[in-house]
Amino acid sequence: MIPGFFDVQVLLDPEYLSQFLKGLKITLLLCVLGNLLSFILGTIIGLSKTSSIKPLKYLASAYIEVFRNTPLLVQVYFFYFGLGIEPFAAGLCGLCSYTSAYMAEVIRAGVQSVPEIEIKAADSLGLSTTDKIIKIILPQALRIIIPPMSNQLMNLTKNTSIVYFITVTDITYIFETLSAQTFKFLEFFVIAALTYMIICWLIALASWWAERYFYVPGISSLEVGLEH
Repeated sequence: MIPGFFDVQVLLDPEYLSQFLKGLKITLLLCVLGNLLSFILGTIIGLSKTSSIKPLKYLASAYIEVFRNTPLLVQVYFFYFGLGIEPFAAGLCGLCSYTSAYMAEVIRAGVQSVPEIEIKAADSLGLSTTDKIIKIILPQALRIIIPPMSNQLMNLTKNTSIVYFITVTDITYIFETLSAQTFKFLEFFVIAALTYMIICWLIALASWWAERYFYVPGISSLEVGLEH
């Protein structure tokens, strides 16, 4: 039963719907680009932290500590006000720097969970470092870290709402503006919450499918206790 103070007509108004679609487009673009870039950057940093090259390892550790231990909003403000980057790019940079630091630790844990005997076998075959990473380490590590990695993807999705503070016209910005104009705060923010929840649910569903599709006995998250 819908409370009497909840105006269902908000969901049906063509003007509001067009604004919603405009904000949804920006939010989805931030989600896709942010998650993709965070994964790539996080993989590079995570592998660097497991490297035997000490300067590379220290740089990766410094990156993780700086961006993981400072608020996301501060990072977004740094790129926007400090470096003068335009709003969308500044928001994307902030999301990527923040999430990639967490993603790097997830990747590092996955890499270090690969059995040492696998690494020694690759060395005995004379594989180069690049081949060893691409053919031996990452395929096994990624299977193990699917659940925690999907958690980071969902966190970034929800964190896209922070770009509202630098006037990026995402769902949160659009709905905050409309609610201020119409005083229908409950309606618009319930719709916003449901939108983020649906996107995160789709990511969780994709994660569930990936766990089972890429299942390999002995090296799967289904067997090593990294379930959601």
